[in-house]
Amino acid sequence: MTRTPLALGQKIGKTKAPVASIESLTNGYLESVPEGKEPTQIMGSPGLRRLSSGLDGNCRGWLEMSGAAYVVAGTKLYLVAYDGQATVLGTLPGLDIVSMDGDGANVVIVTSGQIYVWNGTTVGLVTDPDAPQASDVVWIDGYFLFSELNSQQFFISGLNDPTAFDALDFSSAEWKPDKLVASAVVRRTVFLMGEKTIEAQQNTGGADFPFTRYSDIFIDVGLKGRDAKVCTNGTIYWLAHDLTARRLDGLTPAVISTAPVERAFRSWSNPKATICSSYTRENHLFVVFRNPEGCVVFDQTTERWHYRTSYGSNTWRAAGLLNAYGMDLAFSVDEPLIYELDGETNDEDGHTLELEIVTPWAWAKGNDFSTDELEVILQAGVGTLTLDPAITCELTTDGETWGSKQIRRIGKSGQRSRRVTFGPQGSADQMAWRFRITDPVPRCILGVYAEVDVEL
Repeated sequence: MTRTPLALGQKIGKTKAPVASIESLTNGYLESVPEGKEPTQIMGSPGLRRLSSGLDGNCRGWLEMSGAAYVVAGTKLYLVAYDGQATVLGTLPGLDIVSMDGDGANVVIVTSGQIYVWNGTTVGLVTDPDAPQASDVVWIDGYFLFSELNSQQFFISGLNDPTAFDALDFSSAEWKPDKLVASAVVRRTVFLMGEKTIEAQQNTGGADFPFTRYSDIFIDVGLKGRDAKVCTNGTIYWLAHDLTARRLDGLTPAVISTAPVERAFRSWSNPKATICSSYTRENHLFVVFRNPEGCVVFDQTTERWHYRTSYGSNTWRAAGLLNAYGMDLAFSVDEPLIYELDGETNDEDGHTLELEIVTPWAWAKGNDFSTDELEVILQAGVGTLTLDPAITCELTTDGETWGSKQIRRIGKSGQRSRRVTFGPQGSADQMAWRFRITDPVPRCILGVYAEVDVEL
């Protein structure tokens, strides 16, 4: 009899042949440095606490500026306070997801090709005839820089004046013929992200036009959708045109996605609708790739992926994230709601937050074996006098069908047992298990062990 540990949280998603790998992790992440004797430690993802519901419609864009949160919802621009109180600043048309940036005094919003500015007093449409139709906006060195809609050109506003434009203040991404999708700013460099290529510009202070192309930054990878990128930790993460997830490592567009993650990207009918955002938690940097049809999260600390879903859905109700007032705010494009991403909350605004772990295959090099006992070591004493939380276990031997659900109690408040066991699991040449916790309690799985007896 051998006590075999099962490594958790290493991969997500079935391979093309489920008999090769089926392990996955949903709404939880692998702790990088397990505290204690167990080899792996899975922590539950933070929940969602409702912060604001007084909005005109679904969220369409969000921006942190000078520590405050600005949100476009429905046809209104709001300033959202730390307590969720939403103050209307002005109105603007449209239903599409907007692009936003600010300079500390002005908030600039691009919607349906038009440019709107909140100047601290009112929201108004930019009517300067020299302002072309825009697809996105970023701010750098006193200028608002815009990608021109359906073009390889970009243009800038006047210095410190987002309402003033000059018809000659434009340039092009000309390394290869390629339409611009969006721009991203890292430190003082603007990366012009096209459909299949990326090049960079920097403000060199030229009298005729201040931005000049870097002669040595040319990247043969594009951006799939305007909002499918995020700048964080001094670099860019993005969903590339070839449906790989990339990170800019120096000047290298390093692939960070795995084969199962890329299959998830390819399964989305409209990957251009992906929105990328990021947050930090317990010394982990998480990069979120959220699409209406699915959501995957990259943990830069462990270089591992996990799924994020809301109960009853294939994707996450939080479409975008930003940090303001010392909180991680989460915005829904399907509801007129703003949430706080909260590590002390173990549900999603009253909805179930399900932690699901599928283990890797246990096997004995082609030999049949029996599993006499399955042991799960986890955090206990998380229930209350009225809540007696549970963990469920299901067995598969083929990667497609699952056996009957076995239920064990985690422990009420005051209980100290961290060991739950599931009895004999039968005999096969391979076995894997699916564990789930749905109760609104803290989740911490320290390890899973199988008592295996090989039949020679």
